[in-house]
Amino acid sequence: MDALAGHAAVCALSGDPMELTAAKGWALGRRVRREPRLEPEPVPGTGTGAPVLKTLYERPYLFQLAEAGNWDEMEKRIRTVFQELSHYAYSAEHRMEVYAVFYGAFSHSAHLSGRLLFDVLGEEHSPGLRLHLSVEQLQRWVQHAARLLKEAPDRDQERCWDEIVRQVQTYVQRHLSEDVSLQTLADRVYLHPVYLSKLYRARTGERLIDYIVRIKMEHAAEQLVRRRSCKIYEAARMVGYYSSSYFCKTFKNHFGVTPAEYRKRQNSMP
Repeated sequence: MDALAGHAAVCALSGDPMELTAAKGWALGRRVRREPRLEPEPVPGTGTGAPVLKTLYERPYLFQLAEAGNWDEMEKRIRTVFQELSHYAYSAEHRMEVYAVFYGAFSHSAHLSGRLLFDVLGEEHSPGLRLHLSVEQLQRWVQHAARLLKEAPDRDQERCWDEIVRQVQTYVQRHLSEDVSLQTLADRVYLHPVYLSKLYRARTGERLIDYIVRIKMEHAAEQLVRRRSCKIYEAARMVGYYSSSYFCKTFKNHFGVTPAEYRKRQNSMP
């Protein structure tokens, strides 16, 4: 019998419950202090139980790469980070850490350009769903998000060009009775006339001057057919032509017949 058991036995023989309880507590405390402390098992190759993802925080930081638009370097870093993460694929906490750092960098990049990350990623946004992905799935999501952010400026430029085309067409349609020139339209959208002309043709496949003429002639033709009392010179003035002869020539070049012939043909149709 060791000292612990002996002390407990003496207290038991004394019959004092307070002394017996104290003896048990003292004995338990001695045992706890004698037993070795259990340490977490080290991760192979690290010597610790909580490895640090070093590549995730290397300079330049991920948010700096995104801020600078250095997407080629970002792609290299993504591969490096996930190569390191693959050694700890069992750790949901490390996957969450990687997701959080990349998500923060990507959000920062989107906000700098005046957008929300949701606006860039759309249905691919869904932050909560990312937390349950495997390492491979998470890497595919990160690479896809980086690619969308890289292409975002090009998409923004495309939308800007389309908006310019829309503004030009709207102006022409609302000012049919005026002599709408290329210079006038260029001034409206703050572009050089030559550049506007090339931009319009590239976006629509039609020359801007041809669009102006087409819209004017179609409107004039509609008035001639709908309004039997409409004179040819009146239809010409409705679309900004004050020379009837020039209007008739332009009309024939567009439709292949004169205004009078066009009206006659349309009215004779059943």
